[in-house]
Amino acid sequence: MGFDEAADCFEGSDAILLGFPLYADALPGFVKELVERWECYKGRNDNPILIFLVQSGFPEGSHTLNLVPYLEKLSRRLGCDYRGTIRKGW
Repeated sequence: MGFDEAADCFEGSDAILLGFPLYADALPGFVKELVERWECYKGRNDNPILIFLVQSGFPEGSHTLNLVPYLEKLSRRLGCDYRGTIRKGW
């Protein structure tokens, strides 16, 4: 699936599991761009459930802990039901 297809699947989905690597405590550029594309759906009543899977390059999962509140807030801002974040160190 290409980037445009992934961005467009937001509409009409019941749930989305978004998995991405965490590089030095920052979201990858493609994730930021994807979220920006989803902004047009903000405030709709039928937005999907969001679940996140974050893979860190560090052995400890604690490096991803500060991202959880951001992802929860992002989900609320988009009008989505936040169902959690799975965090994994290498």
